[in-house]
Amino acid sequence: MICRSLWPGLLALVAHAAFAAKPISIDEFEVQLNRLHGKSDDFVVDRISSFELTQRATFTRLTHWLADFHGRKSQMTLIAIADDSAFLELPPSDSPSADPPSEEERRGIVSRAIASLETTTHRLPDLSAARNTLEFDDSAEDEGEIIVNLTTAPIKRPGSERKMHLIGKNSVRVSYVHGAEIFNDRDAARLKRAGAGLTTWGEFGPLLAGVFRDIGSAGLSWKGWERSGIGTLAVFHYSVPRGRGHYLVSVRPRIPPQYPAYRGEIAIDLQTYNVARVTMLANPTAGSSTASANLEVEYGRVSIGDQMYNCPVHAVASSQGIDVDSAGKALAQLNDIQFTDYHLFRADVRIVPDTPAQTK
Repeated sequence: MICRSLWPGLLALVAHAAFAAKPISIDEFEVQLNRLHGKSDDFVVDRISSFELTQRATFTRLTHWLADFHGRKSQMTLIAIADDSAFLELPPSDSPSADPPSEEERRGIVSRAIASLETTTHRLPDLSAARNTLEFDDSAEDEGEIIVNLTTAPIKRPGSERKMHLIGKNSVRVSYVHGAEIFNDRDAARLKRAGAGLTTWGEFGPLLAGVFRDIGSAGLSWKGWERSGIGTLAVFHYSVPRGRGHYLVSVRPRIPPQYPAYRGEIAIDLQTYNVARVTMLANPTAGSSTASANLEVEYGRVSIGDQMYNCPVHAVASSQGIDVDSAGKALAQLNDIQFTDYHLFRADVRIVPDTPAQTK
């Protein structure tokens, strides 16, 4: 199954999945975590795997949680719980109560963000990065051919015996060359052998450029301020109607592709006017077999060579109803993606000087 966009280099298969049975706020969840410090890995997982966050856990907050719990199972469970909240509202503590900007100030923020994006897209060098993906789904436990590399306890889903599992992980080297994302032959072949799963492609410049192009004259509407690890973000909402967007959702070969309406948020860093976060939530047509298709990408300042660039650092893709298991039941799927180990993309060349022929 593949979600493919018309934008260059963008391939995304995504949507929302609910994991846990007990709703809990961020503050309440952190109280529970504080009580679990020093406990065994299995004990921690047993206590937190049934929780469902009612507010969004930012990547910064998740990073702090992972620093406190070093067990492999605990970390995988925390990642799954936090990622499942990626499309929810923030807790009040992460939303400053400052007055909203004037209409003129809002236009200025958006104009600067567009100018920054255009500059960044043209200045971004040829580069490569490690793309590290954790894959979760709620396939039946007895399907041994699906449940592989299970390193965390299952996470319960509300009203269902189905449970989310970590089914696999992969790390590939992705290169951004002349405005397109490419994989080397070895990684491309490995991904093809792994099958079509929940996949994203295009988190670099093409995705942001495509979203802004689709928004067009409809523009962005003000949503509010957001407190983040890099400072205050200005958050705008957008909506792209069906027929005008280029977000192509496809589940090959069973279901014809579609271009659904989609909506989302764009968060802009007020220090640099770079886009810090973008979300895309597909709105499939009534009666569509696509239940949902959502993607969140977070960007940050990355040092490459001797320069700083705005690049993707984390992404969450989730789906429900896109694919089915061997019993024909709709699957809930989620990917956690981290981009690390950035380097300039260079070809190694060695010049060997001519050697005079030896005389006899």
